[in-house]
Amino acid sequence: MVHEGCGLWPENSVFQCVYEHEFHLSWPEGPILWPLIFRLNYEISFAHTSFKWANLAAHNAGVAVAIIGIAPISERPKILFSNGADGKMIRQESEYINAYLACGKNIIVNPISKIQDNRGLM
Repeated sequence: MVHEGCGLWPENSVFQCVYEHEFHLSWPEGPILWPLIFRLNYEISFAHTSFKWANLAAHNAGVAVAIIGIAPISERPKILFSNGADGKMIRQESEYINAYLACGKNIIVNPISKIQDNRGLM
């Protein structure tokens, strides 16, 4: 489930947006969404990697969510937050945060439907 709060915005806009995503086993919009955002000269300005979230309602279901800040490309450091094994917050500064919420340049891995060489099926 994607909570749409961003939409598309005009090129060269100073608008910034926070994108919250409930992670599931598959994330089909990833190879479509991120190249579009990057082509429009936007980048991930900050992010918090996935973490478990639940509300106080009775019988609620916990979900894993990530918080992603999208902004026009800038020279400012990008900040990536995550939870360490001990539960403490980790804060990393980087030149880039990629679509996989890791410090590094933008890369997109596109799915393929057919094997590209002679390897056996898995």
